[in-house]
Amino acid sequence: MNLIKDLKNSFNSLHIIAFIGLLFGSLHLIAQSTFVTEQKPNFIVVLVDDLGYGDIGAYRELYQGKDKKSIAYLYTPQLDKLADEGIVCTRAYTSSWCAPSRQMLLSGCWINRKGVLDQHFPWVGRRLRQEGYTTGMYGKSHGKFANFRNTRYFDDDFREFDQGLFFRGGMRGYHLKRGEILPGHIYQDDASYQAKGNEYITDIFTKGATDFIKRNADKPFFLYLAYNAPHSPLQAKPDDLRYLFPEEFGSLSDSIIRAAKKPKGMLPNWNKHHYAAMVYAIDRGLGQIKQALNEAGIADNTIIVFTSDNGAIQGSNYPLTGHKWDVYEGGIRVPFIVWSDKISKSNNKGSVYDGLVSTVDIAPTLMALAGNNNSEDFDGKNIMPYITRLEVAPPESQIFYYRETLRHNQVTGSELLYPMIDKRTPLLLEAFIQNDKKYLSFRGLKGLKVIEGGMVLPDVRNISEPSKRLIEDVQGIISSKETLLSKEEFVDLKRNHQKFIEQNKLDFTLRWSGPEHD
Repeated sequence: MNLIKDLKNSFNSLHIIAFIGLLFGSLHLIAQSTFVTEQKPNFIVVLVDDLGYGDIGAYRELYQGKDKKSIAYLYTPQLDKLADEGIVCTRAYTSSWCAPSRQMLLSGCWINRKGVLDQHFPWVGRRLRQEGYTTGMYGKSHGKFANFRNTRYFDDDFREFDQGLFFRGGMRGYHLKRGEILPGHIYQDDASYQAKGNEYITDIFTKGATDFIKRNADKPFFLYLAYNAPHSPLQAKPDDLRYLFPEEFGSLSDSIIRAAKKPKGMLPNWNKHHYAAMVYAIDRGLGQIKQALNEAGIADNTIIVFTSDNGAIQGSNYPLTGHKWDVYEGGIRVPFIVWSDKISKSNNKGSVYDGLVSTVDIAPTLMALAGNNNSEDFDGKNIMPYITRLEVAPPESQIFYYRETLRHNQVTGSELLYPMIDKRTPLLLEAFIQNDKKYLSFRGLKGLKVIEGGMVLPDVRNISEPSKRLIEDVQGIISSKETLLSKEEFVDLKRNHQKFIEQNKLDFTLRWSGPEHD
C-alpha cells in the first residue's frame, strides 16, 4: 500500500476532492494516561447484521417522532446502558451490505482498494497479533477472501485470529440441527462445536466470546464478535419470545415457534415480535460480555465498539430514508457506540458525537490505542481524540468514500430517482461524504445509451432542530433544485471523481474488491 503514502501530495484543490490529500495525515496521539494502563487495553468489536438506526432505544431518544416498522428499540436495555455510559456517534458510515462491510472494518481501507486482498497486507487481527495480542473471532465470516483470510490460515505469518467459532456463509438458520458442526480453528481447544440439537446460534457465539474472555483475561486480547442477528430468517429463541411477549407466545410450543411460521389466524405482529426478540438476544449477550469482563476484573482496561454492518431491511432505520443496499442514509448510516470504563467515569459519559466516522476508522483506532500510530496503510484514522473531545477533528481530513454496483431493484425509490435507466441494468453508485454534505453520482444504461446523474445531499434537510432529526427525503431530493446537480455541476463532479480514480489506478477498482460467496 505504498501508493496510499504517495497520494498524500498528489491531489490538487479541486472542489470535491481537495480534502482527499489531508486524509492521509499522521494519526493524532491520544493521552495515554486517559485510555491505556500498564497493560495494553483489551478490545471488543461487536458487529451485528442488518440492525437499523431506529432499532436501539438510545438512538430513538435522539430524534423527534416515531415509526411503526419495528418495536425492537423497546428491548435494548444493555445497548442503551452502553450508550449512556459511552459515546454515541450519529454520523457513522459503512458499506450498504454485509460482505464488503466486513472487509472495510477489518482492513481499515475503503472496499475499492485492491491491495487489501494481497495476503501480505495484514488486517487488524494480524496487526494486533504482531503487537502481542491474542485474537478471537466468533460469528459470521462472509465473503470468499474474508473467509480464507480469517478462518483458513494456519501459518503464524498470515493468521488473523488465534481462536474462534464461526460460519462462513452470508446467512443461515438460528436453530442448530442435531450433529451439526460449527467450524473453528483446529489448532485451538474450541476447534469446533457439535450441536446436540436446537441450540440458538446467537447464544453459542455469546458463550464462545465469554469463554474467550475468561481464557485470556491475563493478557491483552482482541475479540471480534460478528453476530449474524438480526439478519433473516426471522427466528427468535422461544424462551425470549415467551419472556418478552407472554400473552402472545406463552402457550405456543418450541416446535411451533421454531418453525417460524405464523399460526393461521393468530399473532398479526409475529414478524415484529421475532425481530424484536432477535435484537434482545444480542442485547442480553452484551450484558453477559460485560459481566464476564467484571468477573475477570478487566472491565477497567477494555474498550468496546458496537456497530452494524449496514442499515436494516427487516427493522427500522428511523429517521433515515432508505434501507440496506441503498447509498441513502438508511443503507449506509449505522449505529456506532464506543464504551470504556474510563469514558463511563468521565465528563464524556453519554455524550453524542456528530462528526463523520466510519467502520474504516476502527482498525487504525485500535492500533493507535495499542501503541502503534503508523497510519500509512489505512484509509481510516484514529477517531478517539475527536469523539472524546481531546482534539477537534480537522473538517477537511475526515471523509467517507464508497463506490459499488447494485441491481436496480435493490435501490430504494429507484423508479423516482432513475426513471430513465433500464431496470435490468446494474447501477454504478458513488458517494463522497465530507463534513455535512454527501455527493452522490450514478450511472446506468437506457438501451445502449449511458445515463448519468448526480446530486448533493445535505446531512440535515430543512429541520428546525437539526440536532434532533437527521433525514433524507426521496421526494424532496427529486423536487429540490438545491440537491440535484446541474449539467455543468455534474460535469465537474464527474471530472473530479475520474481524477480520483486515475490517481488510484494502480490500487483501485470500480467495484467492491472481493467476491461475495465462498
